[in-house]
Amino acid sequence: MTILKAVTGLFLLPLALLSAPEAYANNLTGAAISGHLAANPTQASVTTQFAPSAVVGAGTEFTGSFHILPFNEDFNVTADFDANDLTIVFSSPEPTSNFEAGSEILQLQFTNLPASFTGYGAYSFGCNPTLGATCNASTGGISTIDFSSGSFTVGFIDIFAGDTYVFHSPLTPAVPEPSTFALLGTGMLGAAGGLRRRFVMWVKCENVVIA
Repeated sequence: MTILKAVTGLFLLPLALLSAPEAYANNLTGAAISGHLAANPTQASVTTQFAPSAVVGAGTEFTGSFHILPFNEDFNVTADFDANDLTIVFSSPEPTSNFEAGSEILQLQFTNLPASFTGYGAYSFGCNPTLGATCNASTGGISTIDFSSGSFTVGFIDIFAGDTYVFHSPLTPAVPEPSTFALLGTGMLGAAGGLRRRFVMWVKCENVVIA
């Protein structure tokens, strides 16, 4: 029974490591991230700046607002981080407000991302359904995406109330900690020792001569 438990544990441990949430290097939970809004002065002005920093966890980390100068319209923008994804949402007191410019309107900048974070590999886009065909669902309004040296910047050339962007990070397996290797090695040694004792007992029994 002891041998069976040791062998079973030996095979189940790698499966547990693969399925554990902390087995991914891109987990941002608990990270303190800095945020900043930057507006093109010919297109917009920031009226409410992001908080200087926030810890990734429950709730929305960053909330700000800006004013579109040519159309005299106000917008809100939120940036909500979770363990692996970033969701950016634009809204406005006027639900159909929108602004399409020939140059970048607004940038969202995030810094101090953990060294283990490898960036966002893809994004999905959902537009305000009331806008119908006027929403460019194929590309959204993104003009800049840049990730380097622990910072992420995304810029927008079109802004529509109700636009939602979700940036997805690749789930890169993390390197197991030394304690994990030690646990695995202990299990292997235990299983090997149990099998050796079982083999020795079997040899002894085979060599018994019945008078």
